[in-house]
Amino acid sequence: MQRLFGTDGIRTQFGKEPLTPISLEKLGRALGIYLVDNKRIAIAGDTRQSYTACKTALTKGLLERKFKINDYGVLPTPALFQLVKEKKYDVGIMITASHNPACDNGIKILTPTGKLSEQAQQMITKIFYDDFQVKQKIPKGTLTISTNGNEWYTNLLRSRFKKNFLNGIKIVIDCANGAYSTLAPAIFESFGATVIPLNANPDGNNINKDCGSLYPQKMQMKVIQEKAHCGFAFDGDGDRVVAATKEGYLKDGDDILALLATHPRYRNESVVSINRMSKEGLVQKF
Repeated sequence: MQRLFGTDGIRTQFGKEPLTPISLEKLGRALGIYLVDNKRIAIAGDTRQSYTACKTALTKGLLERKFKINDYGVLPTPALFQLVKEKKYDVGIMITASHNPACDNGIKILTPTGKLSEQAQQMITKIFYDDFQVKQKIPKGTLTISTNGNEWYTNLLRSRFKKNFLNGIKIVIDCANGAYSTLAPAIFESFGATVIPLNANPDGNNINKDCGSLYPQKMQMKVIQEKAHCGFAFDGDGDRVVAATKEGYLKDGDDILALLATHPRYRNESVVSINRMSKEGLVQKF
């Protein structure tokens, strides 16, 4: 069987297989056959110029089934996952190439419990590469534009933390010209922080360009220059972050996970989930 999914969904340069309009429509059909009718789907993407084209082709295939699709527009991956989980969507589709350059794009498929299983990916792949195509002339599903995704996610986070707990704290945030460009500064400011945003002006082509979590040095230097308390650098779709201390020391995901494990809220947890790229030092700590 040919391979369709990679380690984190489908990802390649837009315009190359399978990220062509024809193949994305076919992918929508294949996903529709796998899911069967009467499912609720949430869809979102990052700030790449190719987002609209990808979404249009994909939803064209999906709408041949009796699906109710909510389009949340530009939204970070963590926000979409929370929407899928809390609002009980059957599936979330994130159109993003994560930390890759603007010429790339991709498809991440989320479920209420996390990423799509390997078995599900294999089944969708088989359907995609089978010559099954019977096109429906009349769309059966519905597509609704939802503009409240950012507001909903902000309110969700505000419900989980004390009001104004960041009063007096200065934070540098590198938004990678991606999905967090508007949202991240607003969230931190809603808790009372003074925010210094970097790379928060997406134009469709500058996502991840010499900025964000792959290039945290700019955020690092800004923390020192501004005498900020800390800094964060996200990637294009917001599911990766690198932090900096007030002294300018960079902290990656393993460092942040180790720090969170000492927090009173998580101190009694018996399980910590890591991935295959985690450092051996983190494994030894637990």
